[in-house]
Parts: sequence; C-alpha cells; structure tokens
Amino acid sequence: MHPDFYAQWYHHETWYWWYSARATILESVLEGLPAARPAGRVLNIACGTGHTSERFRRFGPVVSLDYAPEALRFCAQRGLRDLVAADAARLPLCGSSVALVTACDILEHLRDDVRLLQECRRVLVPGGRALITVPALDLFWTGNDDLQHQRRYSRTELARKLRRAGLEIERLTYFNTLLLPLFPLQWMREWFFNPRITPENMIPPTPPLANGVFRAIFAAERHLLARGDLPIGVSLLAVARRG
Repeated sequence: MHPDFYAQWYHHETWYWWYSARATILESVLEGLPAARPAGRVLNIACGTGHTSERFRRFGPVVSLDYAPEALRFCAQRGLRDLVAADAARLPLCGSSVALVTACDILEHLRDDVRLLQECRRVLVPGGRALITVPALDLFWTGNDDLQHQRRYSRTELARKLRRAGLEIERLTYFNTLLLPLFPLQWMREWFFNPRITPENMIPPTPPLANGVFRAIFAAERHLLARGDLPIGVSLLAVARRG
C-alpha cells in the first residue's frame, strides 16, 4: 500500500461506512463462533491503522501485524501494543501459538496467497480458527483492484485454497450484498468520468448523511449472516479451523 494512503485510512477507519460496518460485521461473526473456540491470543494480520485490532481485543490479547511501519505508527497512536512489522507470508510467530487469526482483505494482495493460509494454519493452536475476508468475483473488478490487487475470488476458488492450506472450512459466505444495487455507480464513475485511481482518491468522498445510511445498511448484514449464508456479494467471508 502506498505510504500516503495510511494517513487517509487512519482518518476514515472509525467512521467511514465501509470500514466501520465491515468491522461491525466481523465482530458479530466472531461473537457467533462456537464457545469451544480455544482461548488465547488473537493475531490480526494486515492490521492497517488499528481499528480492527481495537475491536478484536474483546476476544483476547491482540498481536497487530503489518508489513508497513507507517501502519504500525498509527496503531501506536491508537494506544495499541504488541505491534509486529513483518511479511504476512512469513509470520514471525511460533507454531501453535495463537487461538484466532484474522486476515481481512490481504490475500488478494499476494502472489502466493496459499502461503499465507499455510502460515495461518501453522501458528494456530489445534482447534483454533481463522477469519478470512477477500474481495469477490471478477464481475466487480474496478480501478481499485487495478491499483493494488492480484485477483478477486469466487467461492469455489477460496474454498479450494483453504483446503490446499490444510484448513477445515466451517463457514464460507458472500457478504457486502445489500448495497449491490449501488455498485454500478462505481463503474459509471470510472467509465464516464475516467478518474485515475490513486492512493489519494481510493476512498471516495461521501456526504455525511449518505455515509450514515450506507453504514447502517451494510452493518445490518450482520443480522442476515447470523441466520445463514448470503448467495452473492462484493466480498467473501470464511471461517476455517485447524484440525
């Protein structure tokens, strides 16, 4: 990620509709995991500027890991401790040392995404779980993907790679579904206005009222996900277990 993006990310992460609602959904999914989940440390891979690490602290002591020193400096500004600068595909942790791994929107950045999943399995204790999110479906490819992503994922592809890494799939669902009718606006923005996507404009400005509405609609998906899986969406969410 470009260094200039981290200051923007830090400023937006607690209130911008996509970041805030996604964190609410992830927290809700973690709350719904079986009580048998082993207690212990949480490893938040690609923690960014730290808002998700703040939210995940209720599930155990959080190790916040990112390859970018700029990101970890913002984590420190949030008062987070146990910060690790490292390559996500070479985790500097002992095997069987954490109870929960979160890797949210990082796999798509890596050429060797299976390597990261294998590392997640290695550091998990037996019975520990990984929470994974990725962007879904080439249908939704945009300029943001051109700037920073290797791929988007189908449900079948993500399932195959999780199994290849030796992880047992407990849940695999699309999400970011309710706002799908608005997605063509992103295409129109790029096709008709042809903006060059840069770190400075990756987060489109959103009026406060619209931001609040989008956040409420997106966050409401936590209630749907509590009842079952969603058939399509702009993102995928997996819960996988080390046997």
